Amino acid sequence: MQRHTLYAHVDGSDLEDVAAPIEESLADLAARPAWVTSRPAVVNRKTNVSGARPDDLPDRDLGINLALPDPGDEPDSWFGDVVRVAGHLAKLHSGRHGARRAWGALVMRGVSYEPTLLW
Repeated sequence: MQRHTLYAHVDGSDLEDVAAPIEESLADLAARPAWVTSRPAVVNRKTNVSGARPDDLPDRDLGINLALPDPGDEPDSWFGDVVRVAGHLAKLHSGRHGARRAWGALVMRGVSYEPTLLW
């Protein structure tokens, strides 16, 4: 059972103008060959928050999730997968596809996590 995941998602709810090109770009990344650990999963979903006002935007999960190996069980070159994701996010953040938004990463380790704001 995989217990460690890198979640790299765009921050914000008002993403309608950039969601489709970001999702397409992340799907292109995920479809490329040569992932060492596993192929990442692209996420693009809206969630209505209970108690929200009618004019509130829904919460949005938009990003890419990468399964990570357990410590001590890492295959050779596994960290290259993390570098591929981070490099792609840097290109997106630099303005490509209008994605100059805040990106955050979260590494889940079992039930604990380490949130990090990337840009």
